[in-house]
Amino acid sequence: MMKILANLFCFGLLTFLCGAHAVEYRFYSAAGVKVPLIELSQLFNQAQSGSKIVNYFDTAGSAEKQFLGDPKSACLVTTLTPLSSPAS
Repeated sequence: MMKILANLFCFGLLTFLCGAHAVEYRFYSAAGVKVPLIELSQLFNQAQSGSKIVNYFDTAGSAEKQFLGDPKSACLVTTLTPLSSPAS
């Protein structure tokens, strides 16, 4: 549920911040949210002329590494605690 709320927040924020210039927003996310994020991205891309969301899906840890390594990344949607972390 939190992932969906995070997606909706990012989607709303981008819609609010988009101006008249073309911008590509790169979203990195865990594969578990692929379907809802693709649907939200399609809605955004249809509503915005010149601006678009490009999605990159991978495991949570790999998506985070890619996000941190990309200076043009816009949003990271992943788990709060990576699955590889020891349980506390």
